[in-house]
Amino acid sequence: MPQLSSTSRRRHSSLVSALVRARRGQNTVAAFLEALPDQAAVLDADGVIVHANQPWRDSARDNGGDMERVDRGATYLSACEPTEHTPELAELRDMLQAVLTGQRARFSYEYPCHSPTERRWFLMRAGHLTPGGALVTHTNITARKLAELHADELANHDPLTGTLNRRGFSRRLHLELARRRRQGGALCAVLLDCDDFKDVNSRFGHAVGDVILVELARRFCDVLRPDDAVARIGGDEMVVLLPDTNSAEARRVGERLRLAVATSPFATKHGVHLQVTCSAAVVSLGQDAAGAVTISCMPVATDSATARAPARTGSPARSPPAPSPRCPVSCACSPGWCGSHRGAALRGAGGLRAADPRRPRAGAPGRPVPHGHRAGRAAADRSVVPARQRAAAGGPAR
Repeated sequence: MPQLSSTSRRRHSSLVSALVRARRGQNTVAAFLEALPDQAAVLDADGVIVHANQPWRDSARDNGGDMERVDRGATYLSACEPTEHTPELAELRDMLQAVLTGQRARFSYEYPCHSPTERRWFLMRAGHLTPGGALVTHTNITARKLAELHADELANHDPLTGTLNRRGFSRRLHLELARRRRQGGALCAVLLDCDDFKDVNSRFGHAVGDVILVELARRFCDVLRPDDAVARIGGDEMVVLLPDTNSAEARRVGERLRLAVATSPFATKHGVHLQVTCSAAVVSLGQDAAGAVTISCMPVATDSATARAPARTGSPARSPPAPSPRCPVSCACSPGWCGSHRGAALRGAGGLRAADPRRPRAGAPGRPVPHGHRAGRAAADRSVVPARQRAAAGGPAR
């Protein structure tokens, strides 16, 4: 056997040492991946899976995945190819390709992965590896996502009726206005106020009043489309948002909502059967060139409709006065509706509400009235509606 020169021996020794270090490095990478609780895999520059830990393989097997597409030696990019049902995978594939080539350092992507028995969400992360490749992980974030959804439900929905609250309605209104800017179309809302609801609470208690509110919301939802939104913005006051609906259609919807309330009594578990009516008005929503919200109010009830479901004063519907120029129309996007717009609309449908003598006069010294308070809205109504118009609407001329 020929003897190797000293130079050849050094080269051979270096090669063996490099192979040992590479094998140790591979073992280190594999051990690192196996220590991770999340699904993890290492991809080379071409997107081929070099290493995959046991949670990665278990998840693919438990979810009926094709192991040949997600195990060692498979091209992971092929698993990210978009289909007819998953077009969003095209963006995911492009981001992963950019990480593999080093054009992006990292990215994260949340996605749902629901099973027949439970809802699940995962967070995919990918980070670039030098000289080429990526470390990809998938983390189960279902607990966090469910907590976020629950918190969002509490923040944007009324706990009694299950409808949107003021905050949720404001958010939905902004979304619909943005969609209207992009796609066009009409946007209207119906404002509804239960007649003499305070008397219900006074005579039968708040438990019966709560039952009435829940039944009101249910009857409204039965009349509306799935894309419509119902919101309880305070007390017995509700708003129905009607996307892609013009004023004439919204008036018909408002009349159906009123009749859904007036046609049959409200039965409560306390043995009380009450005949309830409500006043309604249509609000046409738009935006001017500057992006400010524009509002146009009109009553829902007509003379014949008023005869079928009389309002509080028993007077026929009247056209509401124009919104006050002193009232910023952008208040429609605030947590509450402005008193002048709302009050004018409801007066046109159901007449003026008598002032409550037990409450201090709105704006009295030492008794500030918050925006959205009934007394505050009544004061705003009186301040912007001339005396002649109040008298014509059936209210006191001060």
